[in-house]
Amino acid sequence: ERAAADLMQAAIKAKAAARRARGLPVDEFSLAEMLRQGDDQSSRPNSARSGTMASQASRSMRDVASNESQQVETRTTVMVRNLPLDYTREHLLDLLDSQGFRGCYNFAYFPMDFRRWAGFGYAFVNMVSAEEALRIRRELSGFCEWKVPSVKVVEVCWGDPLQGFEACVERYRNSPIMHESVPDVCKPAIFVDGYQQPFPEPTKKLSEPTWKMSGKGLSGNDEATGSSEKSA
Repeated sequence: ERAAADLMQAAIKAKAAARRARGLPVDEFSLAEMLRQGDDQSSRPNSARSGTMASQASRSMRDVASNESQQVETRTTVMVRNLPLDYTREHLLDLLDSQGFRGCYNFAYFPMDFRRWAGFGYAFVNMVSAEEALRIRRELSGFCEWKVPSVKVVEVCWGDPLQGFEACVERYRNSPIMHESVPDVCKPAIFVDGYQQPFPEPTKKLSEPTWKMSGKGLSGNDEATGSSEKSA
């Protein structure tokens, strides 16, 4: 009986501490009332009192464990899938801006298939915060009002394993895709407050893409074209 009462009080205190840790308000009077009600259980028959206390304590401890297990989302990089193949990076940026995300992203890359001179149908976008990443996943998913004929429906998922602005920049700054022979519209781009900025300089000499002519147009190595990524 005493153990159940102690467990109940510990659970209430732990729940209050968990709320404080999450920045939520804690009503001390309510906490005291909860503790008082726990003490009032002593007026009940032993068996009923112990069973009720144990049940409430177990439920409260489960609630605390559930709260503590909920991790705050920190990811910012998303993958926008099911884009029309006729789209370009400029179409992507126009889509983002028209849907209320101008100034809310700082990196965008629309991989191109140079053999067909068309997109792969997906793009990587890094949002300025985890909150904006959650918003674009929520609000852009399901979009289908294209400016070109298409029946595709946008799906926005996490860009794992690539995550964060720095990771995105480091992934591509020394890639052949950044070589001067590659058109700018095919390269990753960074932004500040909705305006494109110069991409950070490479830290080593860039390899020239291994272009070659084919019957369908230009083709290049996988790293330059992005063809190592799976199309949506």
